[in-house]
Amino acid sequence: MHALSHSFGRIALVVGAGLVFSLGVSTAAAQTQSVTFEESTQSLDPIYTRPVVGMTGDWTVNKFIYNGTPHKWTDFHVTLQTLNAAGAWVDSPDGDGISFGQPTPFDEWLKSVRVDINGVYLNGWHVNRTNQPFDKLDFFFDTFVIQPGQTLSLHFDMKDFGSNTWRLVQVPTIPEPQTYALLLLGLAGVGLVARRRKT
Repeated sequence: MHALSHSFGRIALVVGAGLVFSLGVSTAAAQTQSVTFEESTQSLDPIYTRPVVGMTGDWTVNKFIYNGTPHKWTDFHVTLQTLNAAGAWVDSPDGDGISFGQPTPFDEWLKSVRVDINGVYLNGWHVNRTNQPFDKLDFFFDTFVIQPGQTLSLHFDMKDFGSNTWRLVQVPTIPEPQTYALLLLGLAGVGLVARRRKT
């Protein structure tokens, strides 16, 4: 399941002992379901996964996103959305029965979270998990960036107590122009100090 076929937008569900379904879901009761998403993006617009028909229980999510933009990504934000009774997608509010692992304590949930680039697991990142006003994960890359042409993979657990139909919305972040301006200003300052020391 970890190999990338680059058939972007594909969704596969793995239930129980490794049975694979494409957009179909087994009716058999299962404790843990696994879902894999593969996407490619050419812009910084939000990325929407395909909907997943809910099954009550635990979910393991494997998310692969190919950076087809010319930008380096410094962090990545994932919002959980559910389909409401009116058939509209809404950000998943607290108390709707589905979440990024709550009520599992954060430290315990964090043990299931992995980040990799092109199949190599990395350290040097942290994640914030919130459920108010809606369910969201904010991944911050402290010691690396996602370069153009690289595939970012996120692996994390979710819980669904309400058989919700859900999807994920993701947005990468790039350094803002002010960040580059400050960096250049700092380098210029270092250059001036070094030049004065020479004379």
